[in-house]
Amino acid sequence: MASVAAREQLMDDQAGNHRKLLKENDLLKRKISELEELAAQHRRVESEIRKRDARYQQLVDHAPDGIFTIDGEGRFLFVNTAFCRMLGATRDECLRLNILDTYPNNATPDGLKRLTDLQCGEALRFERPLRRQDGSIIIVSANAWKNPDGNLQAIVRDITERKRMEEALCRSEEKYRNILENIDDGYYEIDLAGNFTLVNDEISRHLRYTREELIGMNGRQYMEEESYRTLYRHYLELYRTGKRIQKYAFEIIRKDGTRGFSEISVALIRDDRGNPVGFRGISRDVTERRQMEERIRQSEERYRTIIEQIEDGYFETDLRGNFTFVNEAECRNLGYSFEEIIGMNRRQYADEKNARMLFDLFSGVYRTGIPVRAHELELIRKDGTRHFNEISVALIRNAKGEPTGFRGIARDITERKSLEEKLRVISITDELTGLYNRRGFITLSEQHRKMVARTRQAMLLFFADLDKLKEINDSFGHQEGDKALMEVAEILKSAFRESDIIGRIGGDEFAVLVTNASDAAGNLLAARIRSIIDRRNKTGDKSYPLGISTGVAQYDPAHPCSLDELMSRADERMYKEKKSKLSDR
Repeated sequence: MASVAAREQLMDDQAGNHRKLLKENDLLKRKISELEELAAQHRRVESEIRKRDARYQQLVDHAPDGIFTIDGEGRFLFVNTAFCRMLGATRDECLRLNILDTYPNNATPDGLKRLTDLQCGEALRFERPLRRQDGSIIIVSANAWKNPDGNLQAIVRDITERKRMEEALCRSEEKYRNILENIDDGYYEIDLAGNFTLVNDEISRHLRYTREELIGMNGRQYMEEESYRTLYRHYLELYRTGKRIQKYAFEIIRKDGTRGFSEISVALIRDDRGNPVGFRGISRDVTERRQMEERIRQSEERYRTIIEQIEDGYFETDLRGNFTFVNEAECRNLGYSFEEIIGMNRRQYADEKNARMLFDLFSGVYRTGIPVRAHELELIRKDGTRHFNEISVALIRNAKGEPTGFRGIARDITERKSLEEKLRVISITDELTGLYNRRGFITLSEQHRKMVARTRQAMLLFFADLDKLKEINDSFGHQEGDKALMEVAEILKSAFRESDIIGRIGGDEFAVLVTNASDAAGNLLAARIRSIIDRRNKTGDKSYPLGISTGVAQYDPAHPCSLDELMSRADERMYKEKKSKLSDR
């Protein structure tokens, strides 16, 4: 019995152990399954991290800005493609460099200590010159910070062109500022609310406020309310139509309470999108002229005395236009003595066109009785030179009110016209080449396109691009690159007619509008350009060959298109030729 009980007990113990083993085995399987799931999750996380790292690496390497990492000694640990382009070196060459190698030879890298002293998480923004591998210098802006691993990382951007444009803008602003400060007339700019934003010294002298006092001042502060409302209507009309205000005169109240008269010519100021943002104007103090005109009407004797003292020319003619009286200023204006001028007719001091204008002007005054003020025309002096005059004309009447002749004021505005023309030319001319700039080319070409749409004449649009300008700049410097651009301009001027419109419309891009030309002429002109370039390149004293890629598009008046479409076609064909050249190399 005891042995049976022992065996039963043994069997019970074995069964218990077996159940315990089964339970432990189940637990072990669950643990293994959990570990396998954790391992799978780990592999998925690692895969996602690798993908993200790859995307980040690709993003960094293709970023337009330069990105680099350096250690505490300034050795490059990482550079992206954009930074390699900035340095003009391969990635391997960059990684062999130290940050000190990128400073100009004579520069003291004071900013390097500020970089190395950065704490983790701190950032530093700065601008500095960067020396490329070819020795040329560019200007970069940088944003640098220190990583937790102690290395420095930075993002840099090439701002050389921006700096050059800022300097050019400063020079241009200084040039125009000097012009505006030295002209006899006042110059001002106001915002759309009528508040001064810019004035020159002449405006300050006329209104007798300081320039600081004038900035922000509104017309209501130096005009009567009625005068201000009238002037406001003129500005409103200018804003609506874009038609300039020409020589509008009004009364002003100076700071000291005295009154005067201003004569203004005003145009809109537009932003880059063509939206009106303000007004700019030329102002002339005409107080003296207005006062003199009033005194002339009051007294003949006093009028004679005053006339001889004014600096503007004064004249009187009979109804046929023959001079009967002039003052000394008018003698100086035309270059004749008093005796020579008396009896002289307009045909003797004006060409046919301007003589006709004078006739129409005087006839209009005679018919209507309405004086004409500030009419511009060109007169011929005794020495043959031509001068622009601004004249005002009114009828002379006898005691019965019958017309007996004309009297007028003449002002020599030649210098002003010359200045206006210079400003106009500057605004449409490329400073480097002397050709039209993009604005000038498009403006003249658009005018010609509209004309040929009526005359049904064909024309050609050439696009020309200087090949390898960047290589010329990199190898020989930007000054040589500028010479190459000027040389291309001379080649184009020698290849085309004076009547054709030639412009530099971009950095290395030129355009030519060939007037009254068929499609067949395009090949001849392209061949002429190649011939001139070949002769130039065969000259032994040239440092590099010159190459120009061209594209031509014809304007067919039977199928008119916009200038933009014509330029797009010519541009597309030019780049096809450039691409063909690259593939043939």
